[in-house]
Amino acid sequence: MRAAKKHDRRMTIGGSEVAAVLGLSPWQSPLDVYMRKIGEQPEQEPTDAMRWGCLLEDLVAREWADRNDRNIERCNHALLHDALPISAHLDRLVLPPGKHRRALVGNKLANGTEILEVKTARSAANWGESGGDEIPLYYQTQVQTYLGITGAEVCHVAVLISGSDYRQYVIRRDDEVIERMFREVSDWWQRHVVQRVAPPPRTADEALAMFPSSTDRRVVATVEAE
Repeated sequence: MRAAKKHDRRMTIGGSEVAAVLGLSPWQSPLDVYMRKIGEQPEQEPTDAMRWGCLLEDLVAREWADRNDRNIERCNHALLHDALPISAHLDRLVLPPGKHRRALVGNKLANGTEILEVKTARSAANWGESGGDEIPLYYQTQVQTYLGITGAEVCHVAVLISGSDYRQYVIRRDDEVIERMFREVSDWWQRHVVQRVAPPPRTADEALAMFPSSTDRRVVATVEAE
């Protein structure tokens, strides 16, 4: 794991993009990620939901820390995989019990440091009972990516659903999932971004975006009266 204070997001697949690369994201496709990485599509402008999520992040993080009597720190720069084009932008680091600062020592997590990811959601769909480990699959990929890059054993997830339903989860490192996921993401990067070969479009709108100069040429057959 390496730390990068100034990180060009086009140079790596971020943890929140892994689900899209694997075809698991409801919000973005492999083609969306590809177009951003080659500089043909700007980073997504924040939506109202994204803006409110950012505004509520600190509130939910502090609620988690208070409920669990743990100290947390912001992680203000990207953490990069040592060998693969994959990066992590963590919400918070959770200090070991009894510690009050320095969860990140140089480029490494201090022993016993854990991760806290904060989410907001409009609905409880795919979120299990609080205290378990059932979270939406697209967030599972993000969490396991962060565990894989940092070497941490545990990621806590705190979510505020519909503005009033607070839940928290504990996700443990799964090395088999991480290895398979990192292999697929790395292969995708080489096959598409490095070789500049776009992944196939999945919708008509994506196809039109790839070929904006195309026109709908139709041949209309007519029957002349004899």
